[in-house]
Amino acid sequence: MNEKLTEADLLELAGEVLDIESRAVAALHSRLDGTFAAACRLCLQTVGRVVVTGMGKSGHVGNKIAATLASTGTPSFFMHPAEASHGDLGMITAQDLILAVSYSGETDERDHHDTSSRQTHGSPHDLDDRKRAFDAG
Repeated sequence: MNEKLTEADLLELAGEVLDIESRAVAALHSRLDGTFAAACRLCLQTVGRVVVTGMGKSGHVGNKIAATLASTGTPSFFMHPAEASHGDLGMITAQDLILAVSYSGETDERDHHDTSSRQTHGSPHDLDDRKRAFDAG
């Protein structure tokens, strides 16, 4: 970090970051549609747990989603897609909802997870930026 930044420089930089972030949050409003309501409905109607999965940065986001859901009363946990292929799918029941988070919607591990999940536990649900939507399987 540049030690020559003054207090005023740091405060100005912080203000710029907050402006950028607030514009990004405000822009999300235009992306709300029926798919968001469908995603909420699925989560609210799930009698099991919400199992969140994702690879890479999407996995980090998914982990935060699972932790937030759990801390606000929705039973949930994060499952890494690579671990799912090595036995962790056995933790998922037919009553659980699988929420797959992906930026592109295309990951080999996620595809394997989808195939295995469909065979044993029904359809997973995808949240990705490519489609800008929640795909209800």
